[in-house]
Amino acid sequence: MRVRDLMVTAPVMTIRPEDDLALASQVMLWAGIRHLPVVREGVVVGVLSGGDILRHEAKVGGREGARARIAEAMSSPAEVIDMEADLSEAAARMLDGGIGCLPVVQGNRLMGIITSADILGYQARRRVPGASWPAQARDVMTVAPMVAEDGEDLLEAVALMLKLGVRHLPVVDGEGRVVGMLSDRDVRSAVGDPSELALSDEEAPERLRTMKVSQAMTAPALTVRQEEPLAAVTRHFLDWRVGALPVLDDQDKVVGIISYLDMLDRVYAHFSTSGRAGGEATAAPR
Repeated sequence: MRVRDLMVTAPVMTIRPEDDLALASQVMLWAGIRHLPVVREGVVVGVLSGGDILRHEAKVGGREGARARIAEAMSSPAEVIDMEADLSEAAARMLDGGIGCLPVVQGNRLMGIITSADILGYQARRRVPGASWPAQARDVMTVAPMVAEDGEDLLEAVALMLKLGVRHLPVVDGEGRVVGMLSDRDVRSAVGDPSELALSDEEAPERLRTMKVSQAMTAPALTVRQEEPLAAVTRHFLDWRVGALPVLDDQDKVVGIISYLDMLDRVYAHFSTSGRAGGEATAAPR
């Protein structure tokens, strides 16, 4: 299976390095995406993620960050993949880089984009003998993740996300029950104007400085049980289109978290052991 058989070719949303972060944030929100290839004259020069925006605005202040150019915050040089590469190589590069997408190129020209969701969806649709996943959620989850409380200040939770280098925090109430999930996308949606995300700016609007996690989180929380089969977990990622899922025990307490990268790791392991990633299976319809 080649990258060209699975990549999204049109329309691929892009942005220019001279555009500002405020525009990029709005494009991501409007399009419901987490990454933007940064293109100059058809050539990919970087990739911008929601996490890149948050980190840059936390570093320089919200108002200054919103006016900053994409080139100041993007990841560069871009991690790209050739359209003729094997799908297993795309999975491996995403895992190695801890990223959720790869711009697809031919030479140095942008031809499309492939995401972790594309790869997970392909694996879920395959009808290859022996392609079952007997493992459970507990076998791939990150154990004892950090959480945020629903009554906590939003800026404190965002600071924790930046410190840990994560995009998602399960949100619990005073009794430790999961009531929501906070993502970098939730933060941008709640803040509205990116210039208000002044994490280090004492002049941040009162509305932002007093905002609680409960006002920004996605609720109710979408969760999985630790004994749930990975095939079902994969389907949840595809149906719910989320980046991470809290894992609960029998007492409804958070015992772990599974991200799309955790699932991609299992897919890559399957590709590596099955010997079928190089094209023996046919492409499933998108």
